Amino acid sequence: MRPKIVSLALLTLLFCVATAASNQGDQHNQQGGQIVVKTSRDHAVIQSDRFRCPSCLKRVVDALKSARGVNDVRMEGSEPPNVVVQFDSRKINARRIGLVAKRALEAEPHNRAPVKVKYEKGG
Repeated sequence: MRPKIVSLALLTLLFCVATAASNQGDQHNQQGGQIVVKTSRDHAVIQSDRFRCPSCLKRVVDALKSARGVNDVRMEGSEPPNVVVQFDSRKINARRIGLVAKRALEAEPHNRAPVKVKYEKGG
């Protein structure tokens, strides 16, 4: 009798964990699939509701730090933070910075939803 109770308890626990993980994925999908890149001559400010997700934010920051021509990447503010990118405009432009951020978000395992990039002047 005991093995059946233990098996039922384990199945219930697995169901709860799977449901929570599924709901987390749904939450990420509801956070939006757009980033806004505001640029000036040598820096950009990137905004996205997806930056509320720590792993999404880290993925974007790491990708930008490894991009050729990017001098500095930092986060400012909170809920969600902005990503500020200092760059050498002779080596990389705002479109490329937006594309790097887009690809990083689209590669996030728990939310592979398409991301749109909107560019604005003044960062």
